[in-house]
Amino acid sequence: MKKRLIKLIALLFAIIMLGASLAACNRLSGIYTSVDSEVGTSYEFHFFGGKVTMYYLNYPYDGEYELDKKAGKIYMTFLRDRVEKTFSMSGNSIFIDDIEYVKEK
Repeated sequence: MKKRLIKLIALLFAIIMLGASLAACNRLSGIYTSVDSEVGTSYEFHFFGGKVTMYYLNYPYDGEYELDKKAGKIYMTFLRDRVEKTFSMSGNSIFIDDIEYVKEK
């Protein structure tokens, strides 16, 4: 009986870990920065869980995001306005509407 319970707990733990890792596939984490060399303005996105904070001219805009890697889209909602942008990843960079944002270390 005790061995059966341990096996059941181990199986349940494995299922929870698999679910957590699959849920993390469509999440970003960290701070990504891009600099517009024409005007010298930096843009930052802070991603944690399903939340995003965009910094423009050092002013934060809090929102939420959804990532669809298969379709190459990111959906961000700020102040009830939902926007759709193209999205891709390469190495330590993400590309939103073909603008590169490099992950800070």
